[in-house]
Amino acid sequence: MKESKKIEQYLIDLMKGQSLVNMDTYTNTAEVIFNHLLNNGISNFEKPNKPKVKVIPTYSNKCEPKTDIHFFSNDKEYKLSIKKDSTAYIVSCNSQEDFIKVFIDIFNGYDVLDSEMISLLKQASFKIGKIANFNSFDKSYKGDVVSFVTDKFLPKASKYVGKEKADSYSKHIIDCYNNQDYKDLYINHLNSAESFLQSVIQKLFLDYPDYSKKIIFELITGNIKFSNSVCSSNYVADDSGLYILDDYKCEYVNITYNKYLNKSKVIRLQNVPRKTINKSTLLSGDKKMISEQFSVADLTFKI
Repeated sequence: MKESKKIEQYLIDLMKGQSLVNMDTYTNTAEVIFNHLLNNGISNFEKPNKPKVKVIPTYSNKCEPKTDIHFFSNDKEYKLSIKKDSTAYIVSCNSQEDFIKVFIDIFNGYDVLDSEMISLLKQASFKIGKIANFNSFDKSYKGDVVSFVTDKFLPKASKYVGKEKADSYSKHIIDCYNNQDYKDLYINHLNSAESFLQSVIQKLFLDYPDYSKKIIFELITGNIKFSNSVCSSNYVADDSGLYILDDYKCEYVNITYNKYLNKSKVIRLQNVPRKTINKSTLLSGDKKMISEQFSVADLTFKI
């Protein structure tokens, strides 16, 4: 995700008449998207910039604009969302509250959806959140969990609880990482939770196409979230073309809807590691809580 953000700056450089030097997959994508703009008669780029959020979002604490590049061309405003290709996600959500807000609340789901669908969506929301993962740690340590815990945990723990207790907590964490039963708990949960989410979202899309397209349109544009401000996009571009986002029945929404309807695997529950520890948790002396918080992963819903 962070690497693909390079495309935005490369595209801004092209809009300003600059040449791209170090060619790679991101510069190539930027050039492809730039040509899509030119082919659609957009060539006079006025003040291309990355917008900043200046309004309070109507939902979610995440404030990343949906508009990646804002510019004018011949007195027309373009709020352009950039995707590398058709595999790009349109949302990343690690909040149960945000999931319910988008999939039920903002489009009056309690009035539109049947009780079974509402129940399934609520169950799906509980698959998102933090869970201990004793399967992985920084790849640079190449399987050496002792060095990993010593570097990432011991210094901070020693600072707050002393070397003796910190050593004891470190040993417990290492034991957890070496316990296959603990590893299996995470793997089994991830597989079942992801499969459940995929089936629920596909059922929603199949049973309620119009409702689902409104959700997709919002996730792409952020019109409700950002109150139709500069941060809510009105165009999207990827390596396949430039698309106008003028209605939930637009071409790009239909392309995206059909992709999710036909391919469950593009709906993901991704492990985002959070290798950290709170002072209050360390002071509690609860080894189970300490080990689980240090190894915690955010199971983040992505489509």
